Amino acid sequence: TAFKIFDRMLNKTVVSWNSIVAGYIENGEVDAAWETFKTMPEKNIVSWNTIIGALVQASMFEEAVEVFRSMQSQEGVNADGVTMMSITSACGHLGAL
Repeated sequence: TAFKIFDRMLNKTVVSWNSIVAGYIENGEVDAAWETFKTMPEKNIVSWNTIIGALVQASMFEEAVEVFRSMQSQEGVNADGVTMMSITSACGHLGAL
């Protein structure tokens, strides 16, 4: 499977990490995606948007907001339109708008 191939890869890039996180999400394994995300040595805006979006889709709205706040503290990572759509949805569900 793709997960076994990923485990055997010697030079994992942020793109390969993002792909495996997305794979877990597509399989409905948000917890595995989250655990993988936390171990990523490098994250870009796609990484953050992928996990925030997955948390929102899983109705884990408070967690999505917490991850967004964590993202904001990362140097060189700026929220984009995708981020804001997900966070607006999370806040709306929490009644925080």
